[in-house]
Amino acid sequence: MSNCFSLTRKGESEPARMQEIDDLMRIEFGEEPDADRWLWGWYDTIGYGLALGRDWAQLREKFAEDPDESERINTSRRRRLAVIDWLEANYIPNAWAE
Repeated sequence: MSNCFSLTRKGESEPARMQEIDDLMRIEFGEEPDADRWLWGWYDTIGYGLALGRDWAQLREKFAEDPDESERINTSRRRRLAVIDWLEANYIPNAWAE
């Protein structure tokens, strides 16, 4: 059984294409376009959490900074938290299993 998710822009009725979401995030965060990689690995981490049915608060908890971790890891966590905030402000998630 596969876990799946979609993100629908607030105010719209159809789910957005993931690549379009990634492109918009790259503009928002000042990163260069890249059709081969997800911005800061968001799809493989945050997307996976959404597919498992986690909500925004649970994702924030998962990626909270940890004083026992290295600065490199906490920088990655801060980036993911910024993505979560941006996604929550702009999209409504939907998760299901197939």
